[in-house]
Amino acid sequence: METITRDNLRTMLESHGEQTEVTIVSNTTPRMRKTDNPYFDRIKKHAIVIGDICWNYAEEVNKQRQREGALTMVSGHPVSQPVEEFSAQPRVWGDKEQTRERIGAMVYYKGKEYLELMVKQSVSYEYRDENGDVVEKDLVKPFLYSSSKPKTQRTDKEVMVRDYLLSNVVAINLGGKQFKVKG
Repeated sequence: METITRDNLRTMLESHGEQTEVTIVSNTTPRMRKTDNPYFDRIKKHAIVIGDICWNYAEEVNKQRQREGALTMVSGHPVSQPVEEFSAQPRVWGDKEQTRERIGAMVYYKGKEYLELMVKQSVSYEYRDENGDVVEKDLVKPFLYSSSKPKTQRTDKEVMVRDYLLSNVVAINLGGKQFKVKG
């Protein structure tokens, strides 16, 4: 595994430009309720996630709609039916490079850099305290905020978008190479 700096990672991602599957290892602070929470600001979530970078949200939602609704059975025979075209709303926060020629992997917001990922699979995750000891998921779960599903996709299977603060990405598998990120 090659070790690279955070600046090297940013440069690699900024120059990539084509939809590619990656695996990342992240180390994030989970969003939690503060009241009576013994874990608030004292644990990290360590996760391994597989997903795509440099992807088009509207195209992926439309592909998912096609998979879910393009065929229906009528009298035992598959029949094609039209699927309503999805049009994405603008990002609520941050700027992402997206031109006709290329779609970037990065989102920029208030001087910070994020990696935008279309999540395909959450391989594994665990919570660790400041000593590095594992904290059982069931102990943490009551304090986590629940995530809401997108209301505009109208799909059975969500096209899941996650933005990772670049400083929280500790390793990445990109283009068949594994990189450990330092700094």
